[in-house]
Amino acid sequence: RRATTVLPLLLLVCAVLLSVHNLRRTSSWGSPAPPAFLTGRGSWEARLLTVGGRGRSGTSAAARAGGLDIAKGSTVAVVGASGNVGKLAVLRLVDEGYSVHAVVRSPAAGQRLLDFLGEERRTQVRLFEADVARATPDAPPEALEGALSGAAAAIVCTGTTAFPTKAWAGGGVGADDVSGKVWQAWSGNGFDFKKAVAALTAAGLNTPDAVDARGVEVIAAAAGRAAAAAPADRPFKHLVLMSSIGVRRRDSFPFVVLNAAGVLDAKAVGEAAVQAAAQQKGFAWTIVRPGQLFGGPYENNFYLGTLFQLDKDASTKAVTFRQGDEIAGDTLRSTLAEVLVQSLSNSAARNAEFTVINVKGDAPDVGQMQEMLTTALA
Repeated sequence: RRATTVLPLLLLVCAVLLSVHNLRRTSSWGSPAPPAFLTGRGSWEARLLTVGGRGRSGTSAAARAGGLDIAKGSTVAVVGASGNVGKLAVLRLVDEGYSVHAVVRSPAAGQRLLDFLGEERRTQVRLFEADVARATPDAPPEALEGALSGAAAAIVCTGTTAFPTKAWAGGGVGADDVSGKVWQAWSGNGFDFKKAVAALTAAGLNTPDAVDARGVEVIAAAAGRAAAAAPADRPFKHLVLMSSIGVRRRDSFPFVVLNAAGVLDAKAVGEAAVQAAAQQKGFAWTIVRPGQLFGGPYENNFYLGTLFQLDKDASTKAVTFRQGDEIAGDTLRSTLAEVLVQSLSNSAARNAEFTVINVKGDAPDVGQMQEMLTTALA
């Protein structure tokens, strides 16, 4: 009986989220304001910040780096490179002077990424096709290992939706068939939602357990292999993981609702795998926890913030950082992508976990943003 309330509850949660975002917009749904990422200085590309490395207070970046700086011209692997955040991270890496090994699931996803980047930037990007959700840590996809081979660092932008959507398609189940498969699993497991999700994972769908837990475990294992095999003069140095607010608070409201299908449990598994691999193989790690994502691009329309193209007004560009998992809010995709990239060159971000959200106010300049991150992680 308790399980039968899950779907109505999920619909209620979505409705509440939509209402909150709707109130924050500057105009009505009937005549919505243009999404901020489409307008002038509010564009996603204009809002991306170029930052350089700084050390913690009282410690120079060079002293703290210990040879871990990711030099411009180095190769950085981006896993999940065709996603809305991943493609922005690839764009910024190229603009910052890095070469990119972009890991995507399919040729079509790779082509979408190249089209997004344009003719000039795409020359600095090499595509690798690998589906980490279909692999195991003991047998990572060869293409993933190829992407990490020779890379100085990696940024992981993989993820799936917290609740069943077309993004869960996989294992021979098409996007239009996900809802039917979910109902079959739910009704066939006594309306026990957790058992239903486990069955969907076993059937090959892209559930949180498949993508955010096992998938990241596969990536962490492959990074460990790359670090162990790398020559001394070209080591694998750093892995940056995009995670989520609420991972450490998943047993408390409202995150317990978000975790109904196990997305925060899965992300916790992924975080632990990255930290363990880094400790064992001697490379640095960074865990970045954004809130609900908003802002363009809107090409992967499986998420709440992209399906309805939810955006905030142009004044919500200020940035707040906090160690651990202690604040809540929403995060611009452009802000998140920039933070992921800048973490490679900010020594304070090494072996650190932190939250990033956007708040009312103007975007900080490069120096201010870098100082804020360094201070928050001191």
